[in-house]
Amino acid sequence: MYRFPVILMMILLCMGLCSVMTIGDINAKSARHRVKPSSGKVEVGNPKTPETLPQEIEDAYANGARFIVIRPGVYLLPKLGHPVFTLQGWTDATLSAYGCTMILQDTDGGHDLFDLRDCTNVTLQGPVLSQNVVTFYQGRVVDVGQDANGKAWCDWKPDKGYPMPPENATQFPGGANVVDRRTRMLKLGNGDFWSPPMKYTGNGVFRIQFNQPKLNFGVGDWIVGRYGNAPFKVFLEHCRNCTIKDVTMMRNGFAPLREDRGGGNHILHCIWALGPKPEGATEAPLVTNAADGIHSTGANPGTDLEDCVFKGVFLDDCIAIHGNFQTVKSATGDTMVVENGYAGLKVGDPARISDNKGFFAQALVTAIKPNGDNTLTVTLNQSVNVPAGAKVSNPDADGQGCKVIGCRLGDTRSRGILIKGSNCVIKDNVIVGCGMSAISLGPEYYWNEADYVWNAKVEGNTLRDNGISGYGGAAIYVHGDGAMGNREIIIRNNRLISNYDGDIHVEWTDGAIIEGNRIQDPNPLPTFFTKQPDISIEHSLNITQK
Repeated sequence: MYRFPVILMMILLCMGLCSVMTIGDINAKSARHRVKPSSGKVEVGNPKTPETLPQEIEDAYANGARFIVIRPGVYLLPKLGHPVFTLQGWTDATLSAYGCTMILQDTDGGHDLFDLRDCTNVTLQGPVLSQNVVTFYQGRVVDVGQDANGKAWCDWKPDKGYPMPPENATQFPGGANVVDRRTRMLKLGNGDFWSPPMKYTGNGVFRIQFNQPKLNFGVGDWIVGRYGNAPFKVFLEHCRNCTIKDVTMMRNGFAPLREDRGGGNHILHCIWALGPKPEGATEAPLVTNAADGIHSTGANPGTDLEDCVFKGVFLDDCIAIHGNFQTVKSATGDTMVVENGYAGLKVGDPARISDNKGFFAQALVTAIKPNGDNTLTVTLNQSVNVPAGAKVSNPDADGQGCKVIGCRLGDTRSRGILIKGSNCVIKDNVIVGCGMSAISLGPEYYWNEADYVWNAKVEGNTLRDNGISGYGGAAIYVHGDGAMGNREIIIRNNRLISNYDGDIHVEWTDGAIIEGNRIQDPNPLPTFFTKQPDISIEHSLNITQK
């Protein structure tokens, strides 16, 4: 006989719960005691009061919402002195922001837009992420010439509305790169000019001095370079199986999308875009990214990127996925003393060890003991006679298993896709106009980034007009640092068109299959390039070409 009152009470309770979760200024602490968790859809946000949005999102999740929708509009986010939105320990939730534009006004490093920390099965989808200022230099070359010693110089003037170096600067602030006045892409035959001498000559004009007699650019071309230390747009820290979907990132500094450890995350249908002109500017922006598009370290498994688009000039790698090395100080039998670092060494995981004199070994870690002097004693399951100075990494913390599929990228001063993890798949991408390699596999001791690559598949990609700087390896470049460390690489059914620094180069590799690739050489090759072989093999064994 209590059936109808019970149902009525349940309906009223649900109605009350929904009304509570749609109010933006609820008190999270008291609400936690009032409301039971719910997976219902909840709307938050008002573009007229963007300062309340971070708390609204936090309160909605705390009160049980697991599908949180931000109301459409432009959110001009206040300066907080810390990340704007911090999703700490979220699980099984979606934050949906279609139709939303989020604009950072605090562009200090570390004051990120979205920080996802220790999250699992969380999706961020839909928003356009930007900032109120650009973080790169951009200006036209207005004159060129030679000094009394026959060395070239150029005068450049920052475009109106873009950053200007200090008038007392004695060198260009960082690396300078050249953008073609006709194509608005990085200019053929030019690489990096690192901190060349520079002086202010008046009327907004700076003179850059070069250590060469001739320039491969001229009046009307642009000089661009990094400026400031802009924060990440999205930072995934120790996150697992999270998804960043349909997100557009513009006016980016170093790595608008950053991943550190965790693993199994997905980047789907995202766009790296140029963004609007700065206030007062007459020229549209040229640079999308002041450094990497996405930078991933220590993930296991590595990132899954699919159907992403990278537009505009990138001042470093579009996609960089790697682990880290630690240096061996000494070794005896089955133990090593290694410097502290970020290799992610772990009991039960493998340790991969190599040096530039040819040593290579792999064994399992059975014990790790901190020594209290910034070193660790690492015990292995076998004696491997490790030489002092060798590098050690954990191949299970190098982005192993990553995938880059169906993406469009390029126009970077560096590499298009740079991967240093094993078991990776790079498939069906279109990569155009990289300064160095379109696809680069292998370690770099210089940057302390690991590791040698095993079991990689590079298939069905279209690579065109890469190697425009004239150095940095072929369009597909499998490389090492002196050890026979790469293994079982498949390079199959790729189209390679007019690449300027060779098409496929494999070195320090034991086992590779190169088959079904279609190569079309550039015609004619510019005079400032040296002809490279279409396919070259060095310091390698068991290479099959078909």
